[in-house]
Amino acid sequence: TRPAMAIKPQRTVQAFPSPILVFENPAHAELRPRLVEACQALRRRDPGVQRSNLGGSWHSPDDLFKLKDPAVQQARGFIQSCIEGAMNGLEAEKAASMDVSLYGWININPQHAINKPHNHPDSLFSGCYYVQVPASSDPMSGLIEFLDPRTGANMVSSPYLAFKPSLAMRPQAGQLFIFPSYLSHWVTPNAEPEDRISIAFNARVNMRRAESAATPAH
Repeated sequence: TRPAMAIKPQRTVQAFPSPILVFENPAHAELRPRLVEACQALRRRDPGVQRSNLGGSWHSPDDLFKLKDPAVQQARGFIQSCIEGAMNGLEAEKAASMDVSLYGWININPQHAINKPHNHPDSLFSGCYYVQVPASSDPMSGLIEFLDPRTGANMVSSPYLAFKPSLAMRPQAGQLFIFPSYLSHWVTPNAEPEDRISIAFNARVNMRRAESAATPAH
């Protein structure tokens, strides 16, 4: 007998998506040398903090955007604009009632340094702006690898639904990645003698209080 015609679904629902948004800064070529110097200058005067950084990786305090340095503030403006773009999917009336607080820090990874697997608690979006990414013949040098947050998803054995436990991406200087803060990730070793420099950040989103609640009674 003739097989039945395949029936198309009425719609497809993406049940648990974890979007990774990639932006590119058209002004990065001009910004890069000034931003590299600002990052290295802060490294010279601050011992940094210990977070996910290992193997000589330097992590600045997370108050980077309080600096008055023009290059840092230019990078902050670009990041802020990208976060607003990432929130465009929200209903307009809801987005208009939200306040976004942004804080960031510098990661400088010399040769062989890594960032161990981690996520970013107490935030909505996290991300990374890539200031300097050394060219390398090593295909595993300086990748950011995202880990599948769905427990047990890689146990599916069907060749048509082959879930991978991770997604590795090779960033380019001037790119910015934004992703949900729950998404665990890590950075593979930098194989090159040149520093790999990035600005990581968290975005917290709070609902504004209604004007009537914010105005004291007389």
